[in-house]
Amino acid sequence: PSDWLSKPISEGSVPEFFRIIYELDKVLAYRPYLIRDRAHVLQHLDKMKTFQAIVILVHFHCLASIYHGCGVTVEVDLSDGHNIHKGNSPPPNPNNVPSFTPAIPGTSHLNAISEDNECQQMEKLLLESAPIMNAVGPANTQIFVNITTEIGYQPGQRKQSLLPVHLPTIQCFSIDSEYEYVPLTQNQLLAEDDGYLPLEASSEFTWRDTGYSFLERYYPGSEISIVNRIAEAGKMTYNKVGIHRCMNKINTEPFRNAVWYYVHRLFGVIHDDFNYELIENLLFRDIKNYITLVATQPYRVNEAYYEKARGKLFQHSEMVHINIMIMEAKLQAQLLYFFRAISDVWLR
Repeated sequence: PSDWLSKPISEGSVPEFFRIIYELDKVLAYRPYLIRDRAHVLQHLDKMKTFQAIVILVHFHCLASIYHGCGVTVEVDLSDGHNIHKGNSPPPNPNNVPSFTPAIPGTSHLNAISEDNECQQMEKLLLESAPIMNAVGPANTQIFVNITTEIGYQPGQRKQSLLPVHLPTIQCFSIDSEYEYVPLTQNQLLAEDDGYLPLEASSEFTWRDTGYSFLERYYPGSEISIVNRIAEAGKMTYNKVGIHRCMNKINTEPFRNAVWYYVHRLFGVIHDDFNYELIENLLFRDIKNYITLVATQPYRVNEAYYEKARGKLFQHSEMVHINIMIMEAKLQAQLLYFFRAISDVWLR
């Protein structure tokens, strides 16, 4: 029977399968690095049904990132969302929803000079970074641990005005609303905390082999599209930097990798074949702050964060591409943690 759908989730009327999926979904959305400790609940669940449910939900986590990162208007299941209005008048924009109209790039002489300087600096950094992208030294793990993860606010300082407010029909299915992303500590990243074990993506799990095989086995028909989509997200490029003036064709792969692996770093995924110096060299503070919010707390993103990250260096289409990379890198990290967890339970 489906009468539980009309009752609050806290009343205990929800079927066991959905309660378990809810808990796993919450952890994967905010702290996927903790999913391994909860994997034991999967032992008695239908494997394909559970796997497919989690893969679908992970896609929604990541769509939320690009949804907020690009400033998409809130929808009808939120109390301040929009409805289809009769007549020709547009739906109102509530005061507590920031307008997200893209700004027109400046055309003044000073703006042009500043843009030239930013472009030249980025081009120089990209040229210097390309030869050392995979030059991994003995200190690479420590560099990974020491990377500064800009976040723009202190964990626990949640402002009610920033939280998405759902309609009562949706809110009744939400519990533990204070659960959120918490940055990993150095002890956790160095595997000195019993509650967390870093995921070494290159040696422990390779996406090309592990990801494809798990998807093929438990969600047949999805593996090609998901694997190809993730690969394509990291390849897209104009082969240049800058809005107008930087027209030199240049290899932007170091920057694209820095974005991708920085998202993985936020969730504790380490790659033993990537030089983490590139993250600190290529991602300036505002773009790191923006990436952190889009990946971990997307509902906090507003136009100010977007414009600071964009600066005079990126076109709006390039910002959309950065959001696509954040979305797919986040999806890949969450799935890798989930695959490791189910391998502990289902494949032993």
